[in-house]
Parts: sequence; structure tokens; C-alpha cells
Amino acid sequence: MACAARGQEPSASRYSIGFADTLLFNDSLRYAAFGYTGPAPLFVQVWFPLSVEPGTAPLTQAQLRQRTLEGPLRRVYDELLLRMDSAFIEYDLRYPLGGDEPIDYSPFTEVQVMDSLFALPTKAHRGTLPTTLDFPVVVYHHGSQGLSDENVRMAEHFAANGFVFVSCNFHWPLEEKMYGTPLVWEPDKTSIRTMLGFASQLANGNKVFYIGHSWGAQEGWCTLHEPGLVDAFVSLETTMEWKTDTAEVREKWPYVLEAITTHSYTMPILLVVDTEG
Repeated sequence: MACAARGQEPSASRYSIGFADTLLFNDSLRYAAFGYTGPAPLFVQVWFPLSVEPGTAPLTQAQLRQRTLEGPLRRVYDELLLRMDSAFIEYDLRYPLGGDEPIDYSPFTEVQVMDSLFALPTKAHRGTLPTTLDFPVVVYHHGSQGLSDENVRMAEHFAANGFVFVSCNFHWPLEEKMYGTPLVWEPDKTSIRTMLGFASQLANGNKVFYIGHSWGAQEGWCTLHEPGLVDAFVSLETTMEWKTDTAEVREKWPYVLEAITTHSYTMPILLVVDTEG
């Protein structure tokens, strides 16, 4: 995960960045917890190019997560945020890069440090999401125990350069279960299809792309062989690349192994892999 990826910023951006959120439902996947029972809710975030200069201050990282929700969905979303924050602390904040001893932030707590980071400004401005946009659309799928807004800088980079960037939760909070526990122990193709259908509407005839990280990349391999879903696929580190033991792969990733050995993929695919692991 990377809340704010390091790297050199481009010298100039073509567009200012708009941000909006919306709510979709996966009618093929049932969810029941925290007072809600029904189709699994997808809390969608959208970064998009603005055609005019915004008249508002940029949002903070925390404001990207502010939503107007009522009833049981409010509780579900609050529980999701608690688990997202715990995952952020565990993977992005607690340990130094390449180290396994926790960082001592005293006299501050980890939560205080996290809150200070979430108070930092992004480059996005809240706006009304147009019903259609004349830009290509990227759908991003986070990794296991990942966050919908874990790659804000990537989302902003695409939006500033003429793409719509769409992300959502592919996890749901479950009572007394670890964050990331799936609702069904098999590839969640229907949530991907729901997001790609939404992306296709936004694209208004432009191309639709899919970027998946780790488990999100694995889900892409399991789904995107279906014709017409996307125009290209970026696979970011599935974690399987350096495995040489077929028995291990078959035990841990049977659905991915079946997909890549039995299906053809007609779209361009870019694989990004750690070469130092």
C-alpha cells in the first residue's frame, strides 16, 4: 500500500482533479453484518479530470473518506473505516521499510501519527460526478487487506493526465473476523463486473482499463479472460511470479492457476514484478 507514494512529481499536469464518491451494489453477492442485510455495498471513489479550475480548497486525505450515509449502511461504512485504519497502521505506519521492529513514535501514539498524515492535503477537489465523461476509465482493485484509497498519488496522476480513476472496497467488515476475510471463498468476479459496468457507463465509448495489485491482480487473471470486459490489464505483483513449486501454487492459488492455464487473454497485459525478491 502507499497512501502517498514517493517519487518525482510531473512538472505540469493537464487537468485539475475532481473527486466524488457514489454507492453501488453487487446484486449477486449477499452481505449481512452490523444491522445490514442485502446486496454487498461498493463504496466507490472516483477521481476525474476537471474542465474548469476548481473554486474550492483541495481535500485532505481524511476528507476523501467522508460520506453522507444513513441507516445500517452508515454503521457498515464506519466499521469498514475502522478496519481500513488498522490495516493502514499495520502495513504503512508501524514498521520501517525493510525492518521488522516497530517504530517508536513516542510521545505520540500510532493513531495520532495516522491522523496527522490524514490531515495532509491531496490534489483533489470535491465535485459533482458527471453522468458521463469523455475520458478513458481505469478501475483499480486493491490487494488483500488493502484500501480503496491506498494509492491516492496514482489516482491523482491518472486524473491529472486525462483519465477517470475508479476504486472501491473489495472487502467488507465482518463481525469477529479478520479484515480481508472474503464473503465467499472464491474469486469475486461479480464485484469486478459491477465496477467495470459502472466504468463503461462513465467512459461513454472510451476505453476501460483494469489495474490490480496483488490479490487484485489475481482477481483480474480470474475474470478478465471474458471477452469485452476491458481494453487492457495491468497486473501489479500477484505474489506468484517467483514460485517454482507447482504443488504450492496449486494449493494456494488454484483459481488463478486454472485461469491462466485454461483461458486466453486477448487484451494487452502489462505485468509489473519485483525483480529483487
